[in-house]
Amino acid sequence: QDKPPALIKAETGKWIDAAAVADPATADSTKVVKSGTSADRTKILLTFEAGATTNKDPLDGGTISASAFLVNGANPVAAAWFDLSGTDKNAVAYEFRNLVVLTVPTMLSSDKPTVAIAGTIKDKAGNSLAAGPSITAVDTISPKLTVALAGDVGTAGDQANRPAATTNGKITVTVTSDEDLAAGTVPAVVSVGLIDDPAVAGQIIEGGI
Repeated sequence: QDKPPALIKAETGKWIDAAAVADPATADSTKVVKSGTSADRTKILLTFEAGATTNKDPLDGGTISASAFLVNGANPVAAAWFDLSGTDKNAVAYEFRNLVVLTVPTMLSSDKPTVAIAGTIKDKAGNSLAAGPSITAVDTISPKLTVALAGDVGTAGDQANRPAATTNGKITVTVTSDEDLAAGTVPAVVSVGLIDDPAVAGQIIEGGI
């Protein structure tokens, strides 16, 4: 007997790029789910498990709307469902009709909001998921790193007066993250061009570790 669809996963910082499979000749299903840009801070990707035991009916996109969800107790800005299924250029079958992308106000890197079903959601067979179930989102947003330089680095943008490459000096590099980093994490990208370009100070790096 068919069961209603179930919300099984919520991930911050992920969204759907329908253009990746828009052209059958170049369709690449591995590039549909996106992450790793500053825009991801407003996205939550929801994964539903098809309730049907035989046909695996996908979600009915007509039942997906912002009012059908709550994120930390408030409706999201928008909810999007994509009618994406088929076979890509590599003959790989793909099915993305059980995914929903919520747009929310900008989140912090460490946010793990609670996503709840607030309205009836159905699959193509008419099986209904009623309001009530909730899930805590997994944090997949990269930390935001801010670089600060101090010491013999000259004035930001003043290349003519920066210390010569042969001059012995001291540069202190401070990297601040907006969330705790795992022990041993080294943002190696920060070391590129610090002496040659003092203007690196104040740069913000996302997804660079």
